[in-house]
Amino acid sequence: MLKKMLVTLSAWALVGCAPLDLSRKAPLELNSDETLVLVAARVSNTREPKYPIKLFGITFERSPLMFSKSGTATEAATTAIGPPENQTFLIAAKVKAGDNEMTWLSGLTERTTAPGFGSMRFGVSAPFTAMPGKVQYLGFLDIENVDRKNKDQQPSGPGAPILDQAITGLAMGTLAIRLSDESQRDIGQFRRAFATLAMQAIQIAPLQQITLEPRTIKPALNQGFDTPAEPEVVRLQHASN
Repeated sequence: MLKKMLVTLSAWALVGCAPLDLSRKAPLELNSDETLVLVAARVSNTREPKYPIKLFGITFERSPLMFSKSGTATEAATTAIGPPENQTFLIAAKVKAGDNEMTWLSGLTERTTAPGFGSMRFGVSAPFTAMPGKVQYLGFLDIENVDRKNKDQQPSGPGAPILDQAITGLAMGTLAIRLSDESQRDIGQFRRAFATLAMQAIQIAPLQQITLEPRTIKPALNQGFDTPAEPEVVRLQHASN
């Protein structure tokens, strides 16, 4: 049962669906209204007790089947390379072609003692245009769970901060993100990880920026008259040499 749950969570981009099979060498099939987007991400937890993020996923706003009557969500595949404390996650997800958006970053630490603990869920806004019938590289996310400097920063952990903080170090943290175009390195990794992509043309169209914004609505009683803080915006950086 636990193994089945972990497989489902590891496909989060996923939004809890049947994994996309990219392991076969047969040509990749995409409908004219679909795009296969590729995102590489390194996720680290630097807050005590520093348990590594074991599973990671990305939610996109529009997928071919999301919110359909059947309830099926995004088709996606993911794999992790490297040691647990410095893993790179390679995510390939089918999304709806046209205007789209990256909306959530989600994850679980390697120590998850009970449902709801050790979980990471962080709202972002990263609009992009998905090319019809293409495979599209969106960039590399270097993500680090760090100390929150003020209450306006979005927390990376769940709503039981004292208990969850003692277990995982996530609840009192926030995510620091660096967005860059590492296509020269990442595309080779994707081709090696997913056999179907070995000979597939891949369009390089990285995200230009990511806005780090909470995607939750505060209760009306907690609303004040203070001017809300400006959301933090992460802009695309040049690839490292």
